[in-house]
Order: sequence, then C-alpha cells, then structure tokens
Amino acid sequence: MVKDLRQWDWNRSIGNYSVIMAELLTIHDMWLQAWRLGYKKIVVETDIVEVVRIINQESNSLRDNAIVEAIKALLQQAWEVKLVKYCEKGI
Repeated sequence: MVKDLRQWDWNRSIGNYSVIMAELLTIHDMWLQAWRLGYKKIVVETDIVEVVRIINQESNSLRDNAIVEAIKALLQQAWEVKLVKYCEKGI
C-alpha cells in the first residue's frame, strides 16, 4: 500500500484550471503512476469534498469530463483504490 503518494514529485503545467480540476488531474496522474509502478492497493486523500463526490459518482458536476472518465477507467483496473476525504485536526 502506498501510504503517501506526495513523496513523488508532481510538476505539471495545467494552465488556468479550477482547484477541483487541478485536484482531479493530480489524482489521475498519481493513480496512473501507481498503476504503472505495479501498486495493487492505494489510498489517496484529498481535502476537497466535491472531488470525492465526483469520483464516487455522487455528483453530476463534470460527469462528461475527459479526466473524470479517465479516472473512472483507472478505477476499473484489477486493484484496490480508496479515495478519502482528508481533514486536518483543528480545522
């Protein structure tokens, strides 16, 4: 299990995107890299509730978006992926 994917250096020019799209792109890239490296069980944390809702198909926003569709395709691979809402203590 990858406990902290933040150890990988993510550097990507994405242009002018919303915070939600930037987070979705980051999650997609992390999951794709984890898949390519052969990880079979990962947990990804995000502090953006709407991102969790979009990926878990609990929200219709961005439902036809190419990145969201690519994330859904990655979820169909033979591995265990868990996306959780992260909340720092005291906030």
